[in-house]
Amino acid sequence: MIDVFAEIIREGKPVIRRKVGSYNPENHTFSKPVLRSKHYMRKVQGYGMDLPVFKDLLVKGVERLVIMETDTGDRLETTPQDWQEHGKVADMGHGRQIFLSEKYHYKHSSTFTDYSSTVSGLGRTPNAPINQKQPVSRVEVP
Repeated sequence: MIDVFAEIIREGKPVIRRKVGSYNPENHTFSKPVLRSKHYMRKVQGYGMDLPVFKDLLVKGVERLVIMETDTGDRLETTPQDWQEHGKVADMGHGRQIFLSEKYHYKHSSTFTDYSSTVSGLGRTPNAPINQKQPVSRVEVP
Protein backbone atom coordinates (compact mmCIF):
# COMPACT_ATOMS: atom_id res chain seq x y z
CA MET A 1 0.00 0.00 0.00
CA ILE A 2 1.18 3.47 -0.88
CA ASP A 3 -0.08 6.48 1.07
CA VAL A 4 -1.61 9.19 -1.14
CA PHE A 5 -1.24 12.83 -0.11
CA ALA A 6 -2.86 16.08 -1.21
CA GLU A 7 -1.22 19.47 -0.94
CA ILE A 8 -3.01 22.76 -0.49
CA ILE A 9 -0.99 25.49 -2.19
CA ARG A 10 -1.33 29.18 -1.42
CA GLU A 11 0.68 31.88 -3.17
CA GLY A 12 2.68 29.20 -4.97
CA LYS A 13 3.80 27.40 -1.80
CA PRO A 14 2.44 24.22 -0.22
CA VAL A 15 0.90 25.09 3.15
CA ILE A 16 -0.82 21.83 4.09
CA ARG A 17 0.02 18.25 3.17
CA ARG A 18 -2.47 15.64 4.30
CA LYS A 19 -3.03 11.95 3.71
CA VAL A 20 -6.20 11.36 1.67
CA GLY A 21 -6.09 7.61 1.16
CA SER A 22 -4.04 4.61 0.08
CA TYR A 23 -3.21 3.10 -3.30
CA ASN A 24 -2.61 -0.62 -3.74
CA PRO A 25 -0.50 -1.15 -6.90
CA GLU A 26 -1.13 -4.91 -6.81
CA ASN A 27 -4.88 -4.63 -7.43
CA HIS A 28 -4.83 -1.02 -8.75
CA THR A 29 -7.24 0.17 -6.05
CA PHE A 30 -7.38 3.54 -4.32
CA SER A 31 -9.17 3.52 -0.96
CA LYS A 32 -10.29 6.59 0.91
CA PRO A 33 -11.79 6.41 4.43
CA VAL A 34 -14.37 9.11 5.16
CA LEU A 35 -16.93 10.03 7.77
CA ARG A 36 -20.23 10.34 5.92
CA SER A 37 -21.47 12.75 8.58
CA LYS A 38 -18.54 15.08 7.81
CA HIS A 39 -17.46 14.52 4.16
CA TYR A 40 -20.69 13.84 2.25
CA MET A 41 -21.35 16.75 -0.13
CA ARG A 42 -25.08 17.46 -0.13
CA LYS A 43 -24.71 19.89 -3.03
CA VAL A 44 -23.62 17.05 -5.37
CA GLN A 45 -25.17 14.23 -3.33
CA GLY A 46 -21.86 12.40 -3.28
CA TYR A 47 -18.16 12.74 -2.63
CA GLY A 48 -15.15 14.56 -4.05
CA MET A 49 -11.40 14.34 -4.25
CA ASP A 50 -8.63 16.75 -5.13
CA LEU A 51 -8.27 16.94 -8.91
CA PRO A 52 -4.43 16.64 -8.82
CA VAL A 53 -4.81 13.46 -6.71
CA PHE A 54 -7.27 12.02 -9.23
CA LYS A 55 -4.95 12.80 -12.15
CA ASP A 56 -2.01 11.21 -10.30
CA LEU A 57 -4.08 8.07 -9.69
CA LEU A 58 -4.83 7.87 -13.43
CA VAL A 59 -1.10 7.99 -14.16
CA LYS A 60 -0.52 5.20 -11.62
CA GLY A 61 -3.08 3.02 -13.43
CA VAL A 62 -5.92 3.04 -10.89
CA GLU A 63 -8.80 0.72 -11.85
CA ARG A 64 -11.03 1.03 -8.78
CA LEU A 65 -11.74 3.84 -6.34
CA VAL A 66 -13.30 2.89 -3.03
CA ILE A 67 -14.79 5.31 -0.53
CA MET A 68 -15.13 3.64 2.86
CA GLU A 69 -17.65 5.30 5.17
CA THR A 70 -16.13 4.48 8.53
CA ASP A 71 -19.18 5.70 10.46
CA THR A 72 -21.75 3.66 8.49
CA GLY A 73 -19.66 0.67 7.40
CA ASP A 74 -20.75 1.19 3.78
CA ARG A 75 -18.25 0.92 0.95
CA LEU A 76 -18.85 2.88 -2.28
CA GLU A 77 -16.96 1.65 -5.33
CA THR A 78 -16.39 3.29 -8.71
CA THR A 79 -14.05 3.22 -11.67
CA PRO A 80 -12.00 6.12 -13.03
CA GLN A 81 -14.31 6.08 -16.05
CA ASP A 82 -17.29 6.79 -13.75
CA TRP A 83 -15.52 9.91 -12.47
CA GLN A 84 -14.47 11.01 -15.97
CA GLU A 85 -17.91 10.51 -17.51
CA HIS A 86 -20.13 11.75 -14.68
CA GLY A 87 -17.89 13.86 -12.44
CA LYS A 88 -18.07 17.62 -11.99
CA VAL A 89 -15.00 19.77 -11.41
CA ALA A 90 -15.37 22.71 -9.03
CA ASP A 91 -13.43 24.80 -6.53
CA MET A 92 -15.45 25.19 -3.34
CA GLY A 93 -12.67 26.96 -1.47
CA HIS A 94 -10.25 24.04 -1.07
CA GLY A 95 -8.69 23.94 -4.56
CA ARG A 96 -9.96 22.21 -7.68
CA GLN A 97 -11.79 19.01 -6.87
CA ILE A 98 -13.75 16.46 -8.85
CA PHE A 99 -17.12 15.43 -7.41
CA LEU A 100 -19.22 12.37 -8.19
CA SER A 101 -22.84 11.82 -7.21
CA GLU A 102 -23.49 8.78 -5.06
CA LYS A 103 -25.91 7.46 -7.70
CA TYR A 104 -22.85 6.51 -9.82
CA HIS A 105 -21.25 4.50 -6.99
CA TYR A 106 -21.80 0.79 -6.44
CA LYS A 107 -22.72 0.50 -2.76
CA HIS A 108 -21.69 -2.39 -0.52
CA SER A 109 -23.45 -2.32 2.85
CA SER A 110 -21.92 -3.99 5.86
CA THR A 111 -22.26 -4.34 9.58
CA PHE A 112 -18.54 -3.62 10.03
CA THR A 113 -17.62 -0.04 10.86
CA ASP A 114 -13.86 0.23 10.30
CA TYR A 115 -12.55 -0.25 6.76
CA SER A 116 -9.54 1.99 7.18
CA SER A 117 -7.04 -0.86 6.73
CA THR A 118 -8.52 -3.10 4.01
CA VAL A 119 -10.10 -2.97 0.58
CA SER A 120 -10.23 -6.69 -0.19
CA GLY A 121 -13.27 -8.42 -1.67
CA LEU A 122 -14.60 -5.47 -3.65
CA GLY A 123 -16.83 -7.65 -5.81
CA ARG A 124 -17.55 -5.39 -8.80
CA THR A 125 -16.23 -5.91 -12.28
CA PRO A 126 -14.72 -2.65 -13.59
CA ASN A 127 -17.07 -0.86 -15.98
CA ALA A 128 -20.12 -2.78 -14.74
CA PRO A 129 -23.20 -0.71 -15.63
CA ILE A 130 -24.59 1.66 -13.05
CA ASN A 131 -28.10 3.04 -13.31
CA GLN A 132 -27.84 6.44 -14.99
CA LYS A 133 -30.85 8.63 -14.19
CA GLN A 134 -29.92 11.79 -16.09
CA PRO A 135 -27.28 12.84 -18.61
CA VAL A 136 -24.33 14.85 -17.33
CA SER A 137 -21.40 16.54 -19.02
CA ARG A 138 -18.11 14.66 -19.44
CA VAL A 139 -15.08 15.85 -17.51
CA GLU A 140 -11.94 15.99 -19.62
CA VAL A 141 -8.96 14.91 -17.55
CA PRO A 142 -5.62 14.81 -19.38
